[in-house]
Amino acid sequence: MVPKRLCYFGDSASIHLVRWANFSLRNGWEVHLVSDRQPCKGYADGVMHHRIRTPTSYSIPLPFITRFWVTMKLISTVRKIEPTIIHAHSIPGYGDYMGILSKILPDVPIVVTAWGFSHMESELSRPMRYFLSRMALRSADAVTASAPSMSHKLSEAYGLDKTK
Repeated sequence: MVPKRLCYFGDSASIHLVRWANFSLRNGWEVHLVSDRQPCKGYADGVMHHRIRTPTSYSIPLPFITRFWVTMKLISTVRKIEPTIIHAHSIPGYGDYMGILSKILPDVPIVVTAWGFSHMESELSRPMRYFLSRMALRSADAVTASAPSMSHKLSEAYGLDKTK
């Protein structure tokens, strides 16, 4: 039998992620959380945290170096975890890495959850962020949103299939 192993990738200081992780743990999943931040209080015992320290933590300010570093660390960490499902929270941001990850680990289903559209609107004018977000959303096996209106905006802005 395949283990029910869930890997979340997101801001471990987010109350939303605390709730998702704890819910999944209570429902029989082995839960791993990969983040570049220290987890906040509230996680149940049994949620396994994997912290990826970004180069910006070491005073390297170049965004492409940070992205490359996080991508390599994320791939390495996810391979060790061997998840049944990967669930990224926040696009743009943590979810942007899922397009690349889906190409490297094609057999692992990926879910991307978007929280709010206001911060996304400014990202639409940044070509690299738009490209990464679009690739991630289109590569995901499922995309969830915090509201039906958000779902509609995501479909329009990134040309998504509405059945995702």
